[in-house]
Amino acid sequence: MFYWAKMYTADFKAGESYDKLHRCIAINIIADGFRLNDAIHSEYLLQEKTAHTVLTDVLEVHFLDLQAAKKAKAEGKATGKQGQLINWLRFIGATDRKEREMIATMSPVLQMLNEKIDVLTLSPTERKLYESRMKLKSDITTISETQFSAGVERGKSLGLAEGKSLGLAEGKSLGLAEGEVRGSRQKALETARILKQFGDSIQKIVQVTGLTVQEVETLN
Repeated sequence: MFYWAKMYTADFKAGESYDKLHRCIAINIIADGFRLNDAIHSEYLLQEKTAHTVLTDVLEVHFLDLQAAKKAKAEGKATGKQGQLINWLRFIGATDRKEREMIATMSPVLQMLNEKIDVLTLSPTERKLYESRMKLKSDITTISETQFSAGVERGKSLGLAEGKSLGLAEGKSLGLAEGEVRGSRQKALETARILKQFGDSIQKIVQVTGLTVQEVETLN
């Protein structure tokens, strides 16, 4: 209760409203020497003695019993979610490395935790070897990513150069075509202007030049 109370008020500042206080759940992992009952998981709330109505939900105190978990496993009761909790508690309570490794095979999360524990318990020499292996893995990954990035950039560069080349060729082609169209139109306008000066009819000029009636009428 002392530890729960300390957590409950740890972030509370003088002068703040009590609404700033947050729900606090204390989880205690116990073994031999602290036995409340035979349950693996015990949950305690603040309740009215007779009606058992809960006074508030800000207080929860849980107890997880390592010895009860070991006993339940021995009796073949480790199934479903209860089984997951039992394996987790057995993993915490394991004092033998082989036992811990065996329990870890039952869950990906426990396998990850077991690897972390193995690293924490390495000797100075073993830790150096471990760090060297980790550095080697990082070096290989970095080199691979760098080469891949360089390949991507080279591909972009070659693609850009090719795109420019194609764009230039296409631009020249479009420019030539557009120039031909403009030159043809200018020639038609000049021909129409001469024929109009000679007094030819608008219909004849339209037939000869391909211009519209409106274009011929606007010519000076």
